[in-house]
Amino acid sequence: MVHWHWPRANEIVLATGGVMLGAAILARLLKGGWRPVGLPVAAILVLLTPPGDFAAGKLQTTPAGLLAVAGSFLLFALGTAVALTKPRWNNHAASPATAETEPAP
Repeated sequence: MVHWHWPRANEIVLATGGVMLGAAILARLLKGGWRPVGLPVAAILVLLTPPGDFAAGKLQTTPAGLLAVAGSFLLFALGTAVALTKPRWNNHAASPATAETEPAP
C-alpha cells in the first residue's frame, strides 16, 4: 500500500501499527510480561514501513561512492562493537588459560 502510494496508505499503516503497539503495551501492563514477543516486533516493523519506503526511494538516487563509504563506516562500527563486547559473549576469553604442569619426579 505504501510503496504504490495508495490514497491514505500512510495513515492506514500508522493507525494499524499504533493499535497493534497499543495492544502489546496494554498486554504488557496487564500480564506483566512481553509474552507474545512477536506482536510488539510486528507493530514496530509496521510503523517503520513509511519511513523505510521513503529511505529506499532516496537510496536509489544516492551515488554509489557515498553508499560504499557509509557501508564501510557501518561495518567498522559493527566490528568495533563485537570486539568490545567479546568478553561478554566469549566465555573462553574471560577465563584464564590453564597451563599443563609436568608431573613431579
